Amino acid sequence: MAAMQDLVEEVERSFAETQERLSDPSVYNDHREAAEVGRRLKELEAAHRLATEWLEASSDLEAARGDGDLRELVPELEERVDRLEQDLKLALVESDPADRKDVIAEIRQASGVASSGSNSVRARTRPAASRASASRSRATAPTRSSSGRAAPTASSGCR
Repeated sequence: MAAMQDLVEEVERSFAETQERLSDPSVYNDHREAAEVGRRLKELEAAHRLATEWLEASSDLEAARGDGDLRELVPELEERVDRLEQDLKLALVESDPADRKDVIAEIRQASGVASSGSNSVRARTRPAASRASASRSRATAPTRSSSGRAAPTASSGCR
């Protein structure tokens, strides 16, 4: 319990220092520093709230243990204090710095039919240059209509 009390005091101290730092006008001269202090305050808000709840629940538990009329609340309050301790420890786990960065994910449509088997694997592993040259040769090659005349293509200037 003493270790948890020290942890709660450390959270309160860090939260107060960060709030003081954020209220300092010189912090806003550097936008990056202001953003970093704001992020740190946001990270500490949840832990500070949990620490405050833990302090209230601990004092309620001590009061319930000392009062004969409130002894029936002791198991419920012990459970609440334990749950708040676990939540506070989880809230204080450092986040990965990469979690703050943006990510671009590309989702591509699957090619081929599942029953085609190895043909779809071969098509996906073929070098892109050969696929590009094959599509260019198809686009420039004249096609024949049913009457035997060359059909207009996009590359022949028809709109």
